[in-house]
Formats: sequence, C-alpha cells, structure tokens
Amino acid sequence: NVTLLTNGDIVLVFEGQGVDNTSVYYEYGTFDNDEVSWHTNGIPYDNGLQPSIAALDNGRSLKTHKSESDGHLWLSTNKVVDPHLIWRIGETEKYEPHNSNNPVMLQLDNGYILSMFDSNQSNGTWNRMGEVSSNGQEVEWTT
Repeated sequence: NVTLLTNGDIVLVFEGQGVDNTSVYYEYGTFDNDEVSWHTNGIPYDNGLQPSIAALDNGRSLKTHKSESDGHLWLSTNKVVDPHLIWRIGETEKYEPHNSNNPVMLQLDNGYILSMFDSNQSNGTWNRMGEVSSNGQEVEWTT
C-alpha cells in the first residue's frame, strides 16, 4: 500500500517475506519530475500483516495493520521527523477487536477518517468513522 503525503513525499508499507513474513515495513521516497527516489530500504515498524497507510494533514500519516497473532486491527498516527524517517505519535491503538482482514484508511475532506475492513464473523465489509484527536495521537471513533 502506498500514499502521497501532503508535502509531496511518498510512503510505502508492506509485509516481510520468508522468515520476516509477520513483520511490516515502510519505505520513504520523494517524487521529482517523473521519477521516485527511495531514501530508505525496508525499515521495520511493527509485527503484523496486511499493512495500510493513509495521508493525514500536516505531513502526518495513519498506519494500520492486522495482528499476526489474534486478528485484531491496530493503528498509529505518525509524522516525518527526519527527512526520511517516520515516527509513531502516541501509542499503537487496537481499533477493531475481532478477527478482521484487509484494513484500509482514508482521510476525508472534512477531516474525518474512514476505516474499512473485512469481517470474518459476518463475511461482510464494515466501516468506522472517526477524527484524529486534537493532540494528533489517536483516532476518536464516532461510529
């Protein structure tokens, strides 16, 4: 999964391969003319599966992934603190306690966050709405 941050930089998140297949990584790059220059090479940021990332305002991002052990979905808000490093703001938060799959996040025009995921319990797709808190460290869910 890849996203374009508000400053024009690109962040890619992906699962590890082989013995690292329960780790999630990110890479950070910049777009110049018609070429992407990658500044990092697979930086691990957590254990998990099915990572996804969404751009937020002010150069922040929202990363989410499925737990490698119990199927819960986790998220964290992040910001670029160095030209090529992304750090978590606050704590990683469990936002869906059931066995779910394929989490995707999107910030809507009004500042709300839309989360969509597949539920193993009902064989359906679910969504939740929320807002990033005033301190920028977590999502306050409204539905």
